[in-house]
Amino acid sequence: MFELTGKKIGRITALDPAGPKFENPLMTPDKELTETDAEFVDVIHTDVQLSGYAAPIGHVDYYPNDGAHQPGCPSREIDDNCSHAQVYHLFH
Repeated sequence: MFELTGKKIGRITALDPAGPKFENPLMTPDKELTETDAEFVDVIHTDVQLSGYAAPIGHVDYYPNDGAHQPGCPSREIDDNCSHAQVYHLFH
């Protein structure tokens, strides 16, 4: 958008960015989300122990329950995606 209009998007809310993607050595910095991508970037991290990316990347980064296993989720042996999916309910 910036290249077309000279203006940044007003806001981006990142919902538990995927750790495997962000930590991939082939991921170049120009393809990663950073706070420079919009006027305001907020990030909700809900599963930094498995599926989510742990490092802060926005203007504001939230880590509900320390970004770890979310309340109401069963053990990882039963459901290893629950904490990652909880971010939708926290945002909604």
